[in-house]
Amino acid sequence: MIDLKAKIRDLPFNPGVYIMKNQEGDVIYVGKAKHLKNRVSQYFINENGKDLKTKKLVSNIYDFDYIITNSEYDALLLENNLIKKYMPRFNILLKDDKTFPYIKINTDETYPYPEIVRRIDKDNAKYFGPYMGSINIRKVLRIVCGIYKIRLCKKNIKENSKKDRACLNYSMNKCLAPCSREVSREEYIERLNKVMEFLKGNTSSIKAYLTEKMKKASENLNFELAINYREQLECIEQLKTVKVASIASNISADVFSIVSNGIYSAVNVTNIRNGKINGSFNYFVQNELMSLSEALSSFLIQYYTLNGIAVKEIFLSHELESSESVKNWLFENCNKNVSLNYPKKGVKRKLIEMSLNNANEYLIKHAEKADSKKELTLGALKQAKEYLKLDKLPRRIECFDISNISGIEKVASMSVLIDGEKAPKYYRRFVIKTVQGANDFQCIYETLSRRLNEYKIKRDLSFSMAPDLIVIDGGSIQLQFAKKAMNESGLNFNMIALAEKNEDIYYDENMPPIDLPNSTLTIRMLQRVRDEAHRFAITHFRNIHRKNALKSELNNIEGVGEERKKNLLKHFKTVENIKKATVKELEEVDGISTFTANKIYDYFNKEKN
Repeated sequence: MIDLKAKIRDLPFNPGVYIMKNQEGDVIYVGKAKHLKNRVSQYFINENGKDLKTKKLVSNIYDFDYIITNSEYDALLLENNLIKKYMPRFNILLKDDKTFPYIKINTDETYPYPEIVRRIDKDNAKYFGPYMGSINIRKVLRIVCGIYKIRLCKKNIKENSKKDRACLNYSMNKCLAPCSREVSREEYIERLNKVMEFLKGNTSSIKAYLTEKMKKASENLNFELAINYREQLECIEQLKTVKVASIASNISADVFSIVSNGIYSAVNVTNIRNGKINGSFNYFVQNELMSLSEALSSFLIQYYTLNGIAVKEIFLSHELESSESVKNWLFENCNKNVSLNYPKKGVKRKLIEMSLNNANEYLIKHAEKADSKKELTLGALKQAKEYLKLDKLPRRIECFDISNISGIEKVASMSVLIDGEKAPKYYRRFVIKTVQGANDFQCIYETLSRRLNEYKIKRDLSFSMAPDLIVIDGGSIQLQFAKKAMNESGLNFNMIALAEKNEDIYYDENMPPIDLPNSTLTIRMLQRVRDEAHRFAITHFRNIHRKNALKSELNNIEGVGEERKKNLLKHFKTVENIKKATVKELEEVDGISTFTANKIYDYFNKEKN
């Protein structure tokens, strides 16, 4: 038994990160500290004064490690990296990897253009957003840029660069064609500024324009065109924002609030742009941290890691324990000097209260669902531990499936469940390199050898995580080859095979299989991870088939080389889209001249002529 008290006595007073582990050696909590000894000691003193969630954490601590850092700020960085790596069950985890779209305009360009991005980079570009919910931001952008005739292509147009031929959008009166110098830079920038005004929330000019067009079309009995303008108006209305009474129109801020019921937490993020509510989004998280302040700090770092930051002010419902470290992190990683505020009165406090109300409502509605879901997933893990005779709960399950087309283009897929739920960002593929012909057994051997070698190297986030259970799609022979690879690697993980025909489970290649009813949570969970591995492999082959089909057909067309094939595939995505394309549409592809476009069009339409 490890003497925790003795380890605590030996802790330094330096800043750093502490890593709590359970009896199985799994990391269950990662925390940062200004003084390691003081912080870690707090977990083990005055037990009666602690809340239930902290008692639960402490009761699971069997051992801990620590890493000394140069500063509290360095500890914050390291904590964030380790949480991402280990995903400890007692830490707050931003499981929704959803990043919201922004519109970026790089004003350093000679003829800037709007583009949709998913994060904010450290550059001098202007960013608008984020855009949440059901807003079809691509459609909105097409409408607005079409009205002001701003380009949406990404051509690199310089002031002194060679003139290009104007594309179809110029002919359709949807672009000013700066590529062919049909417009001066001054006029182009003037129109672009109007687009940026719209993106800031000044939508009245666009609405008036579309309303007038709709009325004229209706008066001329062109009802189809009138309906089109009406739909464009409805699309613009999606961007409608709510003005907050009394708040200054130049204020842009993100509002964060957190509430908890002792087991789960909900975080609300409300975006204020130019004095208007631009969007609001709720996150439901399992939080078993010591304080909401610490939880909010951890959430803030994860949120801006995903989304970047476009504001100079952040309003918070709870004061952060490491506010200076968070501010330093925001400056270093988002290139922003950000003010962290904790409003106590006035309209800013009302924004906090509104955000808290949203978070609380979301928590109430989702806590019951989460309890039910947790019961199913945790129940399946507990059941699997018992039925499969595992030494611990299989929190991370990996399944390996071999797929091939007539023995060629062989690929192995790895799907992953974490705590009983799909974790697609950790899925991986292996292109089989050493096996000739359709030999699934050798393919399994190669795949497991490579996967376990990657675990030792730890150069990939998914591969660096230890599986609690490896599932092989197949029977006893597949299991035999997989275990051979594991034995040669010197590693030891729980491993089974799942034979699809009767859903037999092999845990020992020399023993008869386990026969569990299909209704058990264990079988359903194993089927889920196996089906995910199948789906992941099929997606790969569909993509290969699509690309090969396109290339093989294009090989027959004179003047279409590898570079043009690649550009056509990138632009049109499928063979069918190329077949349906007009000459004008084909000319829009980089490197496709009018002559080549006619060649492609004639090839695919020769049967019609």
